[in-house]
Amino acid sequence: MAGDLVLVTGVSGFCDSDAMPWEPNGDSVRKILSRDETARSVVVRTFFPPSGSNPVPFRWYHRSVRETFLFLWGEYRGWEFRGPDDTEGRIERFARGTFMDRPPLSLHGRRPAPTATGCEFLMWTSHGGDFDLDENESFPLPNDAAPPPGLLFRSPDVVMTEAMPWRDYPRLPGAKRKEVSRGEAGTPPGHYPVTLVYLPPGWRFASDVMSDHARRWCYGLAGRMPLSLAGNVVEVRSGCFAEWRDSARVTVGERPVGEEGALLLCVGHDLSPVASG
Repeated sequence: MAGDLVLVTGVSGFCDSDAMPWEPNGDSVRKILSRDETARSVVVRTFFPPSGSNPVPFRWYHRSVRETFLFLWGEYRGWEFRGPDDTEGRIERFARGTFMDRPPLSLHGRRPAPTATGCEFLMWTSHGGDFDLDENESFPLPNDAAPPPGLLFRSPDVVMTEAMPWRDYPRLPGAKRKEVSRGEAGTPPGHYPVTLVYLPPGWRFASDVMSDHARRWCYGLAGRMPLSLAGNVVEVRSGCFAEWRDSARVTVGERPVGEEGALLLCVGHDLSPVASG
């Protein structure tokens, strides 16, 4: 099927998420772009309808799973809490281009407040699978409950990427990038580095993509870019997801970028070329 993740030699894959059907997921719908059963990590495209839910701001946290988001369009309103002593909380507005890295032990509302537009976002996790349903991973913290001893609650990092300036990228002449997050190491693994990359119309600079991370992927936000993925040429358009792991060879720039240029979300890499010599 057009929307399925196509595996190439077992180490890479590609899908057009626009062609995938939505599946129900509580008060939202979603498309699972990638699921790593070994690492128990996922990449998910989620849509919340305008009506949304409006429950009491129910505090909730995850023991070890890290959630990372890029909001694609619309508006998401979620409850955030500074710590276990914060019983009132506040509604945060996440609009298009907002990046959020939610580390483990971050207190947040279980469901969003309603919006007039609804919203769509990408979410990817460090590990955990369906962690929302795992009673050993996800825990409520009612206002009248004492927090478990020894836990250091943390707040998410939020970056307004559309306010960031584009920087020239000397290693890819003519390209520009925004370094959204450098990632975080640790065990369980933290999230990988996150970069927005812009390639101008007709851009071409053939090189193999370098990364020290075992798992790398990119998602097309606008335009289109040809990509050689383990010897198979794919076109990363808006809504397309390409992933590669371990020793898979990935080459960019062998064919020119489309006349619209290309805007990409890159995770675990920034399209850096392999150093020669």
